Formats: sequence, C-alpha cells, structure tokens
Amino acid sequence: MYNHILKVHDQYLAKDMALPQNASQAGNGETLNFSGSLGGVEVLAEVTGDIALADTKTLTVGLEHSDSGQSWEPLGEVCKLTASGPLSIEAGTVLGRFIPPTDTKALTRAVITTDDAAASGFLSIYPHYLAR
Repeated sequence: MYNHILKVHDQYLAKDMALPQNASQAGNGETLNFSGSLGGVEVLAEVTGDIALADTKTLTVGLEHSDSGQSWEPLGEVCKLTASGPLSIEAGTVLGRFIPPTDTKALTRAVITTDDAAASGFLSIYPHYLAR
C-alpha cells in the first residue's frame, strides 16, 4: 500500500481549481466534516495542471473550520511555497499533507492564496484515508 493514495470517492475541497491571482479564494469543492476522523484521514494538495510562480512569490494552501459555516477560523496549513527564481511544478506533484486534529469543527474548507498576479496552474485538495 505504500505510495498509493486512497481517495474518498468524489469528495474534494477543491477540484482542478485554477490558482487565484494575487488573491485568496475558498476551494471550489465541498465543505467536509473531519471532526470524527480521529487521525484516520489526511488532506492532500495535489497539482493537477502545471503550476508557475514568479520569483519571490508565494502559494499557500490552508484549511479553515467552522461549526455553522458562518464564521471560519484557521485550522492549519497544508503547504506554503515561496519561489526562489521562477518556479514550475509539474502535474501530479503532491505539495503537502495535513492531518486534521481531533478538535476539528464540523465543517472544513480549503483556502488557496497567492501573491502572484500572473500565477497559473491547477490544484485539487482532497481527503485521503490513512492505513491503520
């Protein structure tokens, strides 16, 4: 089972989402409930279309959680990249992983942020079952 990703069927926090340009944007997928997963699930950020960032620009994939979907609070970062020179990342690359803690609230969403006005590429952010 090493090097295999056990995706939760068709559940995405973001699916093939274009990077926001010099902005922050909530994922184009669903809000998901990780509150009872007890460390059995991790969230992955995967490049689904080649990413390009300019020198010194950043890409951050974070998670936010809420009890009601009204007031969102930071949960953690899946990944944060800063380009040192022009950066190109190929499709299929996993950028980061995050295991939601046991005190995660009922709803979780992804937030993608860049400070690059010319950022390009696509991401998917989804849960992955951890073998136990």
